[in-house]
Order: sequence, then C-alpha cells, then structure tokens
Amino acid sequence: MINDEQMTHQMCRTSPSLQSALEIGRKGELYAFEKSHKIALENLAVSLGLLIPLIQQEPPGPRRDMLHFITSKWMVEAERLKKDIEKEDLDNATEVPSQHSCCIQ
Repeated sequence: MINDEQMTHQMCRTSPSLQSALEIGRKGELYAFEKSHKIALENLAVSLGLLIPLIQQEPPGPRRDMLHFITSKWMVEAERLKKDIEKEDLDNATEVPSQHSCCIQ
C-alpha cells in the first residue's frame, strides 16, 4: 500500500521543481521533529516560497489539491515554529541575566 509521501512523490515526479520544494519541506518537518526549530522554520519558509507560485500554475486536479493540502499543513507548522522560537528566545533572555549576575556582599 502506498503512503501519502510515496503518492506525493509519484504525482510530482514529472516536475523537478516540485520535487525539490517538497524535499526541502520534508527536511523542515524532520528538523521540527528533532526540535531544531530555527532550521525547521527556514526550510519550511524556503519550501513554501517555492511551492506557492508552483501551485498557482498547477491545473485543477488531484495533484493541485494534494499540494494545497501540504502547503496549508506547512503554513500551520511554520506559525507554530515561530511561536516556539519566540518563546525560546524569551526564555533565554530571562535566563541570561540570572546566570551572569553577581552579588556584592
């Protein structure tokens, strides 16, 4: 039985630019899974930047629907990653002074 990723690969095999954009997005998903949020966000942003114009050129049909679904999913993931990065940055900003402060007695 073919999974979604294999089906996507088969549907896009005639378009190297689609394959490249999807591969970059998949790498972003893997980085997100590994909690490398900034690298994940960068990969997803690059992928979305490539995919969105390609989808606009795509004729109506199952491949366009599938690409729209993937793009929507990655947009949601990118927004989540942005929030996680902001939270990490805020947490790090509040930790730094306490680690480097000194107390005169």
